[in-house]
Amino acid sequence: MQGFHKRIPPDTLPRCRRSDNTERRRSRSGTRMKLYVAETMTARRASFESEVLRWAGVRADLKFGCPCYNTNDLLFAFLVTDGIVITNLDEGGREALSRDHEGTPFKPGGRAIQRWSQVPFRGADDFAAVLPFVRASYEAAKDAPPGRPTKRRGRKKSKKRQARSRKRPRT
Repeated sequence: MQGFHKRIPPDTLPRCRRSDNTERRRSRSGTRMKLYVAETMTARRASFESEVLRWAGVRADLKFGCPCYNTNDLLFAFLVTDGIVITNLDEGGREALSRDHEGTPFKPGGRAIQRWSQVPFRGADDFAAVLPFVRASYEAAKDAPPGRPTKRRGRKKSKKRQARSRKRPRT
């Protein structure tokens, strides 16, 4: 049975979910979007890392094609072209960031991630202004319990299904 798909012409195969996601991440002109361009961000990245990498337990990594900063195995910030994305702010912090520093929800490929805020990062002045928010995100990630629960995806079990799935004691 292996290799049966090789005999089917590729244009008749059903489209898989991965290809649909890839298409969504393309710009309107049809080219693949890039979140981070290293040539334009070298000086800003150096100034960001000179401050952030001094904090205890911070590890630099590369995710999404962008330099990312983790502590306690949780992402707390990453750089995109002309911006900083701060991932672990509470609701009040996100509101203050959007009100005072042009913070907007992060939108990779047009789909907004509401809990992640993106702020402009044009130079040292911008970084100094948002540094307290980056620090607050770092503190939240550092203090989070390891292995914090993730949201359960999918539908909720009905009461009938819950009752069936429970183990009943034997008599």
